[in-house]
Amino acid sequence: MTRVTTFTDDYAAEFNEAVAAHDFSGLLTRFTDDAVLRFENVPPAGASLEFAGRPAFRSAETHGARQPDQPDGRHLRLAGSQLARRGQ
Repeated sequence: MTRVTTFTDDYAAEFNEAVAAHDFSGLLTRFTDDAVLRFENVPPAGASLEFAGRPAFRSAETHGARQPDQPDGRHLRLAGSQLARRGQ
């Protein structure tokens, strides 16, 4: 397994655990204070979202938190990754 594959599989697993626990504090330690996180082609309209720095990431997760009666569709699945092959 390459370093990139290992990183992406580990990141996806940690992200999915954070979604399930509604706690992104551990995941945020992966980023520097000046990191930029950009999402492309976000449904439903194919928009782009960009967050700069940990405070913006934390705010995005707080505002994006689902209500208890709504399903959470934010889990990551990586095609061709070890996680996908294990069904996670």
